[in-house]
Amino acid sequence: MTELLIYQGKAALALVAFYIFYRLLLSKETFHRFNRIVLLGTAAMAFILPLCVITISKTVILPAVSPIDAVVETVEGVITGTPSVPQEPVWPAILLGIFVAGALAVMLMTVISIIKVMSIIRSGEHQTLDSGETLVITENGTAPFSWMKYIVLSREDYESGYSQILTHEKAHIALRHSWDLLFVDLITVLQWFNPVIWMLKSDLRALHEFEADDAVLRSGANIKEYQYLLIKKAVSKSGYSVANSFNHSTLKQRITMMLNKKSSRMSAWKALYIIPLVGISLAATAETKVDYRYQEPVAQVDTTGFEIIQIISYNKETVEEFVQKNVSVRYHDLNQEQKKPLVVLDGVPMGKDFKIESIDPQNIRSMTVLKEDSAKEKYGDAAADGAIEILTKNTASAELTYNTDTLARGTAFIRYRSLNDEQAKPTAPLYVIDGELKGKDFDLSTIDPKDIVSMEILKEDKAVELYGPDAKNGVVVIKTKSQN
Repeated sequence: MTELLIYQGKAALALVAFYIFYRLLLSKETFHRFNRIVLLGTAAMAFILPLCVITISKTVILPAVSPIDAVVETVEGVITGTPSVPQEPVWPAILLGIFVAGALAVMLMTVISIIKVMSIIRSGEHQTLDSGETLVITENGTAPFSWMKYIVLSREDYESGYSQILTHEKAHIALRHSWDLLFVDLITVLQWFNPVIWMLKSDLRALHEFEADDAVLRSGANIKEYQYLLIKKAVSKSGYSVANSFNHSTLKQRITMMLNKKSSRMSAWKALYIIPLVGISLAATAETKVDYRYQEPVAQVDTTGFEIIQIISYNKETVEEFVQKNVSVRYHDLNQEQKKPLVVLDGVPMGKDFKIESIDPQNIRSMTVLKEDSAKEKYGDAAADGAIEILTKNTASAELTYNTDTLARGTAFIRYRSLNDEQAKPTAPLYVIDGELKGKDFDLSTIDPKDIVSMEILKEDKAVELYGPDAKNGVVVIKTKSQN
């Protein structure tokens, strides 16, 4: 809904800019058909230009990334609590409601006007003119008007000699002014809140009358007699927004325009104001797309003796960054002497020669890594290279938690495997996502952590009680925002 409101705002600004320059540069000129084309064309462009977004591509070359890269930090635990969900602002819904209500009201007025015109046309006496138009003669004092192929005259105008009126209304039909009005009525529905659209509509109807008046004078009518006829009909009423009325435009405007000196053709060059306005509009909506690329490494690295470590992240932005930078795979040198973190097994610090591979992966309940500073503060100098805390199923009760802010910043997880036993793999729990039971092969990284409302781990006995024998290794129950 916000996108629609922004689009309408952009269209309104473009319409205002085009109309202001029209009034300043062209409105006093006498080439009415040209002005009519400019008004209709710029009105259409005001709605088209906001949809034309120019994308400028820019490539940024970054320094090459060495395939032998830094340390992977690991934290593994259970998300608890319900993170706060940002509230959507109310004002877009209110503005959209006001916009729709106004658009429906304007549309209803247009439909009512069409219905009234059709009712008058159906109730009158019909005559087909030699030029193809249909003359409709009414018995009441209806002011002369035309709509599509119909010309409506009162019985009084018909019997008193109506040649100039008829020529005027034939010009409206020949120049297809009714279609202009329908088009402007349509965009008025979309821009009813913009005063400029109502001013533009009034100016367009005035141009229609100027064109029709010019057609009458070019047919040989006496200008004085025609102006007197306009004065006589000025007191008549019209009131149909979709029809071209003989007396629609103000009398002073029409008589003044008849007496004006014809504009020079050179004045039409003023319409070139459209070009810079279009350029400014396109520049305002242009977008820049940055493509980050890494330099090719100077030399290829021999990966013999290296173990590939797979990086898995629950942070969507981090995953996209890894894919874009092509660093989702890192190498670990098996030959190089590495720092050895302190292993703390079920709360008991083990020696640095202790091998994690000696623990049965199926017996591991949870594992977390402490960085050097945190580890040293907790376990002393023995943990100067960090610490790995492991809780096994032998402990009575143990759970690791960390707040959702840590997860939202992005946490990398390592998938461990035994270097001595290729077949040894940790037994996977079952997953229940928003009440739907998933298989043991379900990949938790497919869920964006920002969408997670809560996560609960059911231990063996309770899991089997609720979900059957397949849940003997535990169940992870996750609720996401999509369930709400």
